Amino acid sequence: MNSKGQVTIFVILGILIVATAVAVFVLRDYIIKNDFEREADKLKLNDEVIPVYNYFKDCISDVAYDGVKIMASQGGYLEIPDYNYPINPIIPFSNKLSLFEDGGLEVPYWFYETSNGIQTVQKPSILDMQNDLNNYIKFNVPACANNFTVFEEYNVRGFDNLNVITNIDDSNVYVKVSSDMVVIYQGVEQDMSNVYVILNTDLGRLYDKAGSIFNELYYGNFTEEKTIDMLVLYDQIPFSFTEFSCDRKIWSKPEVVKNFKKIIELNTFKYGDKSNKYFSLDTSYDSEVTFTYNSAWPTDVEIVGEGDILKGDEITGNSLAGSFLRSVFCVNDYKFIYNVKYPVLVRLSSDIDFMFAYQNLIKNNQPKVSLVSSTLTKQESQLCLNRIMPTQVNTNVGSARINFKCFNTICEIGTTDVSGNLVENFPQCINGLIIAEKDGYKKSELLVSTNLQTQNILFLEKIQDMKFNVKLIDNGVVRDLMDDESVSIFLKGNDYSVTLDETSSIIGLVSGDYEVSSIVTKDKKISIPEQNVRECTSVPMEGLLGLVFREEKCLDIDIGGFDLDSVVVGGNNYNLEVMQNNLKNEMTFYVNVYNAPETNDEILGIFDKIDGGSSVENFRYPEYA
Repeated sequence: MNSKGQVTIFVILGILIVATAVAVFVLRDYIIKNDFEREADKLKLNDEVIPVYNYFKDCISDVAYDGVKIMASQGGYLEIPDYNYPINPIIPFSNKLSLFEDGGLEVPYWFYETSNGIQTVQKPSILDMQNDLNNYIKFNVPACANNFTVFEEYNVRGFDNLNVITNIDDSNVYVKVSSDMVVIYQGVEQDMSNVYVILNTDLGRLYDKAGSIFNELYYGNFTEEKTIDMLVLYDQIPFSFTEFSCDRKIWSKPEVVKNFKKIIELNTFKYGDKSNKYFSLDTSYDSEVTFTYNSAWPTDVEIVGEGDILKGDEITGNSLAGSFLRSVFCVNDYKFIYNVKYPVLVRLSSDIDFMFAYQNLIKNNQPKVSLVSSTLTKQESQLCLNRIMPTQVNTNVGSARINFKCFNTICEIGTTDVSGNLVENFPQCINGLIIAEKDGYKKSELLVSTNLQTQNILFLEKIQDMKFNVKLIDNGVVRDLMDDESVSIFLKGNDYSVTLDETSSIIGLVSGDYEVSSIVTKDKKISIPEQNVRECTSVPMEGLLGLVFREEKCLDIDIGGFDLDSVVVGGNNYNLEVMQNNLKNEMTFYVNVYNAPETNDEILGIFDKIDGGSSVENFRYPEYA
């Protein structure tokens, strides 16, 4: 009897163990699946309509994957944002890098400096990418219904009024397309309102790793520091050194720039090499990462205070005593100051290539100072979570958005009521910044310390919309723009800026002082032939003769040798004060233009006139009506 009881117990235990194992397996399968996959598993279809469902699923998959590949190749954008600033056709920097001369492939800069010196970060968020991908699929998927003739025995209707939801994670992109689609086969109607697609792609993971690399480039100045090292180490680039020689050296600037580009090109591909500590990045990544620079890409190298012949400052001066020291002791001291701007392309590879561009900035031999603050949301910042100080904010308008900035952290506080009042707890901070914003008004900021209770008043000035037009002054004659001409006008004020072009009809302004930059381009193909120019400069003679006498040294310099599809024909840079009584109904800008340049000297001459400000002939300030 006991033996039978023991057997029964073992049988029961065995059943329990098997049942538990099955339950664990099922539960594990349930847990590791996300909501999307569990929802797709619930889809029940008749066997007869499964071929139709698979057709739509495959077609949607192809469309979505095409969008993913485009998005990856364009730094997370399906459409790169517009660039609303003047572009110098000689050094055509904008917010995107054209990898080829025909513009066939363009990659956005995640960081760049505008033509008027404003640092800009344009890195999309995952939410932005998902929304863009939703719209791309929604626009392109209807074509799937156009090739449905292979299922002549099926009646498909209602594949419209589409709604698309995508979710990007590390190794998959989930797509759900909802519609009113119904499939009828042999009189049986089957609802097929939802189609689920899972793309096995590393888009999310590559984006995340690209973000880590960007942070090291932007906040750590990784490539800028390497660039300065190259300026110091390579003899082909004169930088800063003292030489015990009676012969004073000179360099050709075009040759120095050419050598600089070649050196950058040879070294950039080494960035990210994990086997070389000097070139490796601090951030971890498991994808193939390559850095690229091409000497044909826009590159700006300015050597401050120097012309086409570089000779540097004579530290000993031009005095007789200085000349004596230089000539007798044969000491020459050279120091050159560089301002450099050039692009680097970053590519991360897996099943797709994810690419973004980064603009390197060297100012006065120093890496850039990052002026774009990093913004942390309330969920990311402990400072924003620790809001304990009651603070009152009063604005002159209702429904103003109130944020508070402490160091590099911005906390969303709330919105003023209809009377413009808000009382909320703020984080404690010394010399923080209250920021009030509302569409149609200039942003208002107030410096305040929130270690004590305070009452704060901010005034938001309304942006006045006026009609806007542009007139060109062509050799003293006022005329309209021609069809082959384009104009860009940028007004930079204190905490408020506006960009206009020939398509603009309305300008929104507030009173204040502005720096105005305008440029006019003309669609004209010209070829600047390469020219050999002999440039000469005066340097002290060797030995004691250098105390009194100087000699001439010359270099042959090659300039030109490039083609342009458009040329700058005019523009003006000047300061403008806009008074409150100027903000009326209409504003007219006048821009000076000149004959289209045919040579390199004529191009430089036009830029000199643009920089001439209000002193150029026939200049006119804007007029108000």
